[in-house]
Amino acid sequence: MVLSVATLKSKDVVRLCDGKSLGCVSDIRFDGCNGCVLALCVLIDDKSLFSFGGEEIVIPWSKIHCIGEDVILVNIKEEECHTESKKRKKR
Repeated sequence: MVLSVATLKSKDVVRLCDGKSLGCVSDIRFDGCNGCVLALCVLIDDKSLFSFGGEEIVIPWSKIHCIGEDVILVNIKEEECHTESKKRKKR
């Protein structure tokens, strides 16, 4: 199966252990030397009124269970998820 970044970004990411939607793919990390995908970055799906979507979860490629037509199933526990700020650093 060949997937584009745009195709991945349109899919919802769901955790297998509890069926919780984590959000949508916001970025992909890959190893530039060998071209392997290292991780998917998922923008946190926070529906609160004052949320600005400033954090994302980094999911290692090894935790991807399967990629379907509409969703990406991940085999990751809540305590394994680590978040990173998406705020850009000033140069």
